[in-house]
Amino acid sequence: MPAGYEAVPDEELFAAVRALPKVRSADLDHLDQLGQSNTYRAEVRLAPDLPRRQAVAVFDQVLEVLRHGRWEAGAVVQVSSSDATVSGVSVGLRQAADYEDRYGEQTGQEGWPPPFVRTG
Repeated sequence: MPAGYEAVPDEELFAAVRALPKVRSADLDHLDQLGQSNTYRAEVRLAPDLPRRQAVAVFDQVLEVLRHGRWEAGAVVQVSSSDATVSGVSVGLRQAADYEDRYGEQTGQEGWPPPFVRTG
C-alpha cells in the first residue's frame, strides 16, 4: 500500500452506491475469507426498463466508488434492470490491470467523493 493511502470506510462507500440515481436497491459487502480475500461484492438492482447503456453507466459508477475503498480490493459487481444485466466480464474486465485502465489508480480519501456522488 502506498504511504499515505487512506481508504474511504466501507459503510460510506455502500451508502454512496445506494444513493446513486437509478439505483432501487443494493446489497454490498466486503469479503475477506478463504477463496474470496479482500473482495467487494455488490448486487445492484436498477429501476425497471433501463436500457443496457444506462446499466453500464451505473456499473461504472459503482466500480469508481468501490475503488476508493480498501487497497487492491477486488470487486464482483452485478448491476441489473429488467432489460439488462452487467458484470465485469460483460464489459471486458478480466484482470486487475483492466480495472486500472478503465477507472484509473486507486486514490482512497484523495478525490473523494467523485462528482456524481450525492453528499450531505
